[in-house]
Amino acid sequence: MNRNIRRFTRFLLLPLMALVLLSGCISAAKLLEKAERAWSMGLYFDAIDGALQSYEKAVDKNKEQAEIDASREFLIERFPLFNENLSKIAENQLSGTDTDKAKAWETYQQLVQMNSRIGNSIASSFLETVDYSTQLRNAKDVAAQIKYVKSLELIGQDQRSSYIEAVGLLLEINNLVPGYRDIGNLLKLSYQEGTLVIAFSDRSLYFNYNTENSDRTVDLRSEMDTALRDYIKENDYPDFLKFITAGSVKSAEDAGAVLFVDVQGDIWIDSEVVDSYSNG
Repeated sequence: MNRNIRRFTRFLLLPLMALVLLSGCISAAKLLEKAERAWSMGLYFDAIDGALQSYEKAVDKNKEQAEIDASREFLIERFPLFNENLSKIAENQLSGTDTDKAKAWETYQQLVQMNSRIGNSIASSFLETVDYSTQLRNAKDVAAQIKYVKSLELIGQDQRSSYIEAVGLLLEINNLVPGYRDIGNLLKLSYQEGTLVIAFSDRSLYFNYNTENSDRTVDLRSEMDTALRDYIKENDYPDFLKFITAGSVKSAEDAGAVLFVDVQGDIWIDSEVVDSYSNG
């Protein structure tokens, strides 16, 4: 390896190592302070997560008992409140508007994640966890139903933009409840109706370059088509475009294309001009 390259690599590694070390240097006390601030702001998940990190670090680093006890007491006092507060939030969401109901599963997801995290940590010896998996599953069903109804409304509008929007909702439903109802068929329909088929002519586009020093002909079809396709993708929905080639408007229509792009003819450069340069 070149000496300069080796020196540069060494210098590059030093700040990276320092960054890693600094990121791990947050003390247990600082983590607990951040947890307190998060709790006061209503960021309950972040608060419990920070307090748990504080407790784990204090125990791992053999900190003073007072520091360990501070994190432990925070968790003993606040973790049950975390479950209580987020449960109430989720229940209120399920009693609210469709928009609120569709978000309840996210709140239960936080409850499931944090209770699982606590249950697999050293704090499980003094904290009692709650299983919210049933509530999460039910909330996902509620959200899926709301999104399903909305997707049917969009499909019923029979517009390209509405089919594209429906695809987004249907994919969200599948993430919530895989295989929900007939979303497989609805996705296929929405992709099909939302996709724009564009046919490009398969005829050549010749460029004839005839000068005193050159006489050659090249086919620009590929370069032209690539430029046009890139432009269309940048100004449309790239996931809902299908490009094909066709020999005529009729064959393009038969293939389901709504546009037929045919840049045809010859481009000529024919010059007999001779440039002369002198020092006079």
